[in-house]
Amino acid sequence: MFQLCVRCVLLAALLASGFLPLVIAPPTTSAAECLFVMGFRALYEEIPEVVGECKGPERYNVANGDALQETTNGLMVWRKADNFTAFTDGYRTWVMGPEGLQVRLNTERFEWEVEPVVEVVPPGEPSPAPETAPPRSPAPPVARPAPRSLGTGVFFTDKRTTGWGKLAIANKSRYDVVVALSPINNVKMPLVVFYVRGDDEFTVDRVRDGRYYVYFMAGEDWDGNRFTTTLLSERFNEQIFWEVKDNRYLLLRVTLGGEGGRSDATTEVSPGDFPNIR
Repeated sequence: MFQLCVRCVLLAALLASGFLPLVIAPPTTSAAECLFVMGFRALYEEIPEVVGECKGPERYNVANGDALQETTNGLMVWRKADNFTAFTDGYRTWVMGPEGLQVRLNTERFEWEVEPVVEVVPPGEPSPAPETAPPRSPAPPVARPAPRSLGTGVFFTDKRTTGWGKLAIANKSRYDVVVALSPINNVKMPLVVFYVRGDDEFTVDRVRDGRYYVYFMAGEDWDGNRFTTTLLSERFNEQIFWEVKDNRYLLLRVTLGGEGGRSDATTEVSPGDFPNIR
């Protein structure tokens, strides 16, 4: 689950003598929880009895970008090279593939995987005049297209005019997100909706005073209107607000993903309850 981390920074605009920075750091700290997130969570929800419970946080291999997470029954694996998500108990592997969830032995491979299985044809019974059959070729691997993505900072909706508020989104997950900032009294009509790629950040300025909810949708492969694989669609329970006085900039920072924060910070929303993207 995404977690909430909000920091505020005030920059006083002293019109006669420049800017005087003031920093406010609210005491919002908590211990990191052991959770399955994104693709690992989706796989866990398919086979919770097989996967077991989480034993530790998701970890990354800095050499190749792969992600691993231990469970009580085995190991979750996400392979960056081909967007491969799987769970193994050491003998069998459950794979989220193009045909949904499939299971195989660890020594096997599906045809669409990077290393397809080569089918071995057993020899026939000996005969006085055997005929040599041509060897069967392995089925060629199915090329999996790379997930489509937009650039960080692409706006779908932008109704800003003037304002002293700033909203910084730090996306600490490996998945892309669409973020909507909606007034609490009209959540379907957001002030801004924008795109942030995985492991990236973006800051929106000129946010006018008011109270808002932050919505976000996380997934893979953006087709122009939605993610073809939507992993999460949620809203932060805590409202954020801007009430700027004396010509001061107010920066609110929201962190998506990563360790720490509160596990109860968000509420799942259906696609119909998500703010209008365009």
